[in-house]
Amino acid sequence: MTFDWEAEMKEVRSKATAAARHGERTLGGVAEALMAIQSQDKHLSDMSKTVKATEARLGSLEATLRATQARQVNNPAEAPLRLSVPLWSGAVGLFVGVALSGVFFWN
Repeated sequence: MTFDWEAEMKEVRSKATAAARHGERTLGGVAEALMAIQSQDKHLSDMSKTVKATEARLGSLEATLRATQARQVNNPAEAPLRLSVPLWSGAVGLFVGVALSGVFFWN
């Protein structure tokens, strides 16, 4: 039995071609993955900047809120004058009485 070099070379060549094709596909997939990672990194960087700006704004709002609350504790607002219900009722009754007496007095 003799060794068929031509058949072996054809088989090796076809396997090498298939391996090269698979290698190109693999490298293409890796390149796409790297581009996607780069794009995601850019988006993550933008979002990180936005979060930092929001945190800075939130920090200033919290400081303002704390200062306002401290001011309210130190200087409580005076309660507005509240007239009692009987006083309002008496004033309305007096007005109605004067109005009716004026109407009946002048007629």
